Amino acid sequence: MARYGADVFALILPETSRGSAATKLESVRRAVNALMLGDELPAVTLSVGFASYPEDGTDRESLVRSAQRALTAAKRVGGDQL
Repeated sequence: MARYGADVFALILPETSRGSAATKLESVRRAVNALMLGDELPAVTLSVGFASYPEDGTDRESLVRSAQRALTAAKRVGGDQL
């Protein structure tokens, strides 16, 4: 995992099917939701956009664009989802 932007992180899951990636990322999203940071802080949520090779792109640039589009779509419909 690496920081990709201010509040964006990249996670590479080699040799992982699209379905397995979605299952793993949903597990991470739920774990983030379960974080208790105190009564005075807002709930922590996680919006996820992901892309899979070769379905969503065949090179780094196209995969990143696909993941960014998916992230934007997740945020657009209310966030805290894949």
